[in-house]
Parts: sequence; C-alpha cells; structure tokens
Amino acid sequence: MPRGKARELPNNIEAEASVLACCMLSDEIAREFAPQLTARDFYRASHQSVIVAMRALLSKGRSCDQVSVMDYLKAKGSKVTHAEIVSIADNAFALTAARTHLEIVRRCALQRRIIACCAEIEAMAYDPQEDAESVRQQAVASIMALVSEPDGAAADGLEEP
Repeated sequence: MPRGKARELPNNIEAEASVLACCMLSDEIAREFAPQLTARDFYRASHQSVIVAMRALLSKGRSCDQVSVMDYLKAKGSKVTHAEIVSIADNAFALTAARTHLEIVRRCALQRRIIACCAEIEAMAYDPQEDAESVRQQAVASIMALVSEPDGAAADGLEEP
C-alpha cells in the first residue's frame, strides 16, 4: 500500500456486538468473558463503554443484563444510547458462536496493538533528533512489552474511554 494512504484499523463490529450480547444474555458468559476484555479490545467507542460498564458491574457482584448496563452508563453520564444497548442485546444468535466471536475480537485488538507499536517505532526512526541506537533499544523494549502481555487483554482499569 502506498505511503500516506490511510487504512482502517482491524476490527469486526459485529463480533464485538455479539460478545457484548453474550455477556448481557448470560451471567455465566459475562463472568468468563468480561474479565478477559478491556476497553481497548473494542474498536467502537460505544462498545468500549459497554465493556467498562460490564466489568464495573461484575466487580460489584451485579448482573450485566441490558437494564443494569444501561442504568450504569446513564449514571456515569455516558453518551451510549438506550437504542444502542437494545440493539446489542437483541442478538440471541450470539450465544451460538460466543467463543468464536471472542477470538475475533481478541485477534483484531492484538492486530491494532501491533500496528500501534510499529507506528511508534517508525515515528522514532524518522525523528532526526533520535539516536539510532536509542531508537533500536526503545523498539526492542516496545516489542518485548507487546510480547510479554498476557494472552488476551492487559488490564486497563475500569475507566471509561
């Protein structure tokens, strides 16, 4: 691809919505999936807000059903609409392929993290003020940090994006 031409970052909005729907439809799946996911694992901002809400609810021992999630988001002043929550939750089909969709979300999130790491390294390499050896060391450190992340998402707290 020619330099300077923007490409959309890897994502699968349908898989994201499906994973969130599974969590809303099944407390068991929510308790398994939500702790593995963070806001940065989701491409769409509203999905980031929903997973943050779900993790916060679970940390308090509460359910992640659509009413509880919407109540939490409303209390936090989120811009996520009731219609968005209903649209996500209105997907009973999601339960048939929950693990597959989770893997798609995680794969896309990892791809975005790899792209971000490479972009940071590239930016350093093009900076004429940077010492080449320093850039090499920082590049190695950045790549090692990415490699050493636990399988799945790294914890990023419960703050809304």
